[in-house]
Amino acid sequence: RMTALVDGLFRANFAEGRDISQVSEVLAVAGSVGLDERRFAAELREPETLAELRVNVSRLLDHGGFGTPTMLVGTDLYFGNDRMPLVEIALARAGGMRLVMPGEHGP
Repeated sequence: RMTALVDGLFRANFAEGRDISQVSEVLAVAGSVGLDERRFAAELREPETLAELRVNVSRLLDHGGFGTPTMLVGTDLYFGNDRMPLVEIALARAGGMRLVMPGEHGP
């Protein structure tokens, strides 16, 4: 369900223009993907959750990140949902795959 939540949050923010910095928006998305909104809200306030958030923000800043979404592949930092194709290419290269790019096809 976490994949569905992340997909829903990306869609809400980037496709629907919703303000996911508001807990009510996050909870609405959580509910829309089948999570229990009350339980999810309680888990967001747990000390362990807040500690993990602090660690993640610190790691982001340590790598030079400044916003969401920021993705790190190796030492390469990608910012913005429009960079997803570049992230996919970087992941493929990191996994030893060779992608055929536009213009590289044979006759």
